[in-house]
Amino acid sequence: MDLPLAHFDAIRHQEISRVLSRHRELFASKDALEIGSGTGVQLREIQNIARSAVGLELLGGAYVRDNALNIVEYGGLHIPFPDASFDVVFSSNVMEHIADQQQINAEIRRVLRPAGKVVHVMPTRAWRVLTSVLHYPRLLKSALFRSHGIQAVHNHGPHQSRSNRIKNIIIPAKHGDLGGWIAEYGYFGVSRWAEHFRRMGWTVEAAEPMGLAYSGNSLLAGNISMRTRSALSTVVGSSSAIFVLG
Repeated sequence: MDLPLAHFDAIRHQEISRVLSRHRELFASKDALEIGSGTGVQLREIQNIARSAVGLELLGGAYVRDNALNIVEYGGLHIPFPDASFDVVFSSNVMEHIADQQQINAEIRRVLRPAGKVVHVMPTRAWRVLTSVLHYPRLLKSALFRSHGIQAVHNHGPHQSRSNRIKNIIIPAKHGDLGGWIAEYGYFGVSRWAEHFRRMGWTVEAAEPMGLAYSGNSLLAGNISMRTRSALSTVVGSSSAIFVLG
């Protein structure tokens, strides 16, 4: 799966801009926590309107951090803050990568203040379909790049076995840690995510399509404008959805 960082950040920037345009009141002048800050592109936007903003990223994560941002490393289970520390907890395309859902939701509830809100951006079934459909064209693109002496960047990781690399060529890779890639066609549905959050004890106050179409392959990377991606989402579906939980 090709992940050009500039393209990745552009998508995430557009997503947080849309979250804040619709739900600014949840972040404005509030104490905010972001789970899974990555490069910090979304935390930076939250910081611009929040009273305080801190991010969490896994120990030894591969992302290059912005030193101007308050990003704390953690082990992935215990959130290293006292009870009732935040008015809002935000994540973007992170929750599906956390296998222990009971633990992370209990931790979010612990650090959230009584009237606090949770905002998650989650991948949808449209994202899973687009990523699978474009899997083989992406492989062709990568092969053409290599034939021209261009090094493609993959997220397979340096320690992936040869058998797993071959498997990821033959079939699309799974995205999250809650099931295989076929299972993701089911639980990436907006109604399924909403049901999941209710099972975790939350009230789902909003479940909204983001209104952007993109895949995990970044096949055309920055060659499609955000305006075009918005228009495409009306045809193929939105690749992510916003959930507001209370």
